[in-house]
Amino acid sequence: MTQDMKCNGIQIEDYIPQRLRWMTEWAEWFCKMQSQEFENLVPNCAGCMNKNNNGGKGCTQGDNDCTTCDKQCKEYGEKIKKWKDQWTKMDEIYQFLYLQARTVRDRTAFDNPTDQQVVEFFKELQKEIKNSDSKRPKRSAPGVTALTPNTDVYSSAAGYIHQELPNVGCNTQTEFCKNGKGEKYTFENPPPLYKEACNCENNTKPQPAPKKEEEACNMVNTILSAHAGKNEIDSCNEKNDRTWNCSDDTFNEHNKGACMPPRRQSLCIHDLKELTKNSSKEQLREAFIKCAAIETHFLWIYYKNKNSSIVDTQLQNGNIPDEFKRIMYYTFGDYRDICLGTDISSDSNIKGISQKVNDILNSQYGKTHEQNITPKTWWEKNKNDIWQGILCALPHSDQLKNKPEYKTPPEEFAQTPQFLRWFTEWGDQFCRERGVKIKELKEGCKDYECKKRDDDKKKACVKACKEYQTWLQGWKDQYKQQSAKFDRDKKDRKFENTSAQEDVDVSSANEYLNEQLKKLCEDEKFSCMENFSQQVEETELSGQNILPEDLDYPPKEIGEKCKCAIPPEPMSCVEKTAQKLRKIAEKNVEPQLKVNGKKYNDNCNVTKEKYQETKGGNM
Repeated sequence: MTQDMKCNGIQIEDYIPQRLRWMTEWAEWFCKMQSQEFENLVPNCAGCMNKNNNGGKGCTQGDNDCTTCDKQCKEYGEKIKKWKDQWTKMDEIYQFLYLQARTVRDRTAFDNPTDQQVVEFFKELQKEIKNSDSKRPKRSAPGVTALTPNTDVYSSAAGYIHQELPNVGCNTQTEFCKNGKGEKYTFENPPPLYKEACNCENNTKPQPAPKKEEEACNMVNTILSAHAGKNEIDSCNEKNDRTWNCSDDTFNEHNKGACMPPRRQSLCIHDLKELTKNSSKEQLREAFIKCAAIETHFLWIYYKNKNSSIVDTQLQNGNIPDEFKRIMYYTFGDYRDICLGTDISSDSNIKGISQKVNDILNSQYGKTHEQNITPKTWWEKNKNDIWQGILCALPHSDQLKNKPEYKTPPEEFAQTPQFLRWFTEWGDQFCRERGVKIKELKEGCKDYECKKRDDDKKKACVKACKEYQTWLQGWKDQYKQQSAKFDRDKKDRKFENTSAQEDVDVSSANEYLNEQLKKLCEDEKFSCMENFSQQVEETELSGQNILPEDLDYPPKEIGEKCKCAIPPEPMSCVEKTAQKLRKIAEKNVEPQLKVNGKKYNDNCNVTKEKYQETKGGNM
């Protein structure tokens, strides 16, 4: 630490607790390992990286280069995961103790003397941070945000490492903080530079397109031109307002608790339903292209009617509105699930289509010189045409379909399990609608001031508050239901061996939503679902009361106006006592029973051995 950092004339650095010194030493050893493993990727993946000079995209399943690279990538991933698990545990304990230093009174005794020492150190450190006008750019690592009056970089283990060990020694992936897309995140696996090469086993060699297949866009233009101006095409109809469907009857037995998006409830599947087991693979291809195109056509009309006429101008200029591009991604993913038989709905029509896909690919009518073709390999071959069908269903598609940012189908996104995609779509819609509702609430209460008597202004604010509360309650119930399923599925390891395995390694459902929405909304400043609620729901004692701040009522944006306008019902003595005892109990909950050291996570099944391991193990 700098010479300025003293407590009562004593250098703090001379008294850094052993736990923090060991954590810094751990980071140095990790970076030595990571650097060595990264260097091993260079020669073993060179063949993939240099193939066609496209950074690994030309490397495909079965290539010798792919086999060599894939083996090294797996070794890299296994070692990184082992160290990452240790880091996650250290960071959780670090943040918990740092929070204790902020909130626990001086001289509070801890059962563990090691914890006591760290907390006391953090208390002194926080005093210096608060009182010091100078920040510490001298020892900050490049790219790490410098300390400002409103930002305490020491509040996380990652921040501590970058302040005290600016040159950690990791190779390329040098940041312990995961920012944005995580391009420099040290635990990112595979490393972004080798992402395409490390995923080569998922790339199949492109097959030459049959000469007689009709070009996808010609097919789409023909069918849309023949039905121009009509609100029904091949028994698929224009879109109407719908709400999210969270009924258990909507889903198969393994996916109760999910919610189905409004657009998915009227998905165009007519041509797919009309197929038989005797249909050809070309008829199967045409049915998917036509259904996806008609669906997109009506989705665009609905979107345009709900938004400004400027959207047509955007298409004409070669730009798809970001919000609608995400709708296209969600739609593409749903057709993929139907093809592969991974759709989570209980709809018998959808199940029937998935079965017919298998029947067609395995029947004598569908057989060609290709052997062992599966729904997955068939989709891999035809996904580009299906995506082209979606693009060509938009007005001014000639300006869109060949642009680099649009021409590649969002296959990686579509591989995310359907429940997680729909949960993300739910968060997408909630966050957009919440922004509108907050503006309406502020408008309704703009002239009202607490403690001033003005019945008309108060009535307007009361009306706005009640309308917001009614709107919010439905979304809150849906969030609780879906977050409970998220936690169950994560506990049951349903996401293992899927593309979402790394993404779900977070503390809570709202943290998952925030990270996924940030990826989707690249050009937007996105903070929705970022923070935990600080409001305690007294009626709930399970982990489900860990809600995001954006579901709070009243919302922070309105201040105290809703509370003034509609005072809460007074608590009885019993309720007041229960609330007080609950808050005391929450403060005493052990860190392994909390999410990020903040709130109880319903983990009453922790064993004595597991508890002792947590308390006695190294940070």
